[in-house]
Amino acid sequence: EHFQETRLGDINNVAMARAANALYPGRAPATIRRHLYVPVSAIINFVKDDKLRAPRGGGSRTMFVMPSLADKIIQAATSQPSQWLPALITFLFGQGTRAGETFAIDARDDIDLTGRWAILRDPKNGHERRLTLQPRVVAALSLLPNIGDHGPLFRRFDGEPFTEKVGRGGQVRTAFANAVDAGGGDSKIITPHVCRHSWATWFYSQTKDTLRLKEEGGWLSNEHQRYVKLGTPEIGDEATKSGWNFTSVGENWGKSAQLVANSSA
Repeated sequence: EHFQETRLGDINNVAMARAANALYPGRAPATIRRHLYVPVSAIINFVKDDKLRAPRGGGSRTMFVMPSLADKIIQAATSQPSQWLPALITFLFGQGTRAGETFAIDARDDIDLTGRWAILRDPKNGHERRLTLQPRVVAALSLLPNIGDHGPLFRRFDGEPFTEKVGRGGQVRTAFANAVDAGGGDSKIITPHVCRHSWATWFYSQTKDTLRLKEEGGWLSNEHQRYVKLGTPEIGDEATKSGWNFTSVGENWGKSAQLVANSSA
């Protein structure tokens, strides 16, 4: 609609800059690239050699929260009407899964609390993977009424399955945002996906194990390396004190489980 009858030969970098200002004023370069330059370039570059130059800048941001704030968010979730919400947020922080693959977990076929494992059968990249369940996650999931029942592990506040694939947080975003704000965070910044960033940062801070980080996080690229730069020992120490233990060593796991039990009591 913007270019109307404009000839392809007349859509150059000047015309694209004007289009960006008209259609997406004040938006980030990454947004402009994604919504304007990618679709237009696909057509322009197919028929002419004068490639369009998308604006630079606006690279990926890596936002994470400290374990102490995560604890407050989980605690705040207990006041929400959904009995699944605290366990869900604990799972996102404790396992680093994407929202869409998390909501595809079957409470009977894809998870075993005794063996401390879960299988993600519907991941974003299509590669099924196995998770080692973190002790706080096991404790939180053990309280759910549908563990062992066929069907979605995480459900709506009324116990019914979600009616559509949740993607980046979908139908739980409002409840999640309420918990974030009540816990002292900023829901405009802290989304369900930030839990994944936080998990990766805590995980590497404790383990220094890039192979496990990449495998359990489900990365096929080198995206996981962003969190290696963020994970300082202090963050790992705070995570340990809060009962988040990613070392997967029997003795340490038992100590974390006891810490979680004492905290709950």
